[in-house]
Amino acid sequence: NNLMPSIIKTYGLIKAVESFCDKINKTNKLSISFETENIDERIDENLELILFRVITELINNTLKHANANKIFIMLIKNEDKLSLYFKDDGVGFIVDDILNSNKGMGLKNIISRVKSINGKYFFNSILNEGFTIRIEVNI
Repeated sequence: NNLMPSIIKTYGLIKAVESFCDKINKTNKLSISFETENIDERIDENLELILFRVITELINNTLKHANANKIFIMLIKNEDKLSLYFKDDGVGFIVDDILNSNKGMGLKNIISRVKSINGKYFFNSILNEGFTIRIEVNI
């Protein structure tokens, strides 16, 4: 039933992410800021769904593991490229340690999803300084 959330099908990625962030913000567990730039029209529905799944996985990972207070998310469209920036102020982790262990299924799912749309990803995480990821996809 939830393969394609109706909010994405009806209103698109931006409204779906805003709605998800609003729900999390109402819990007062942390504060999420979500911004967009140069996104005036809908993008491919499959791409919207995958990016929504990536964003929700990133938020859920932060909620479960990061002990963060804030998340900042930005989607920017430049000509034929869409960039997703995600940053939290949590405890951070050593990326290679997580990727080379039996842990990190969420992170591995994100990588798999990004690769499925021929996207590029760049992680950075420093202990006690949070986690950032930049994802770039041609549209």
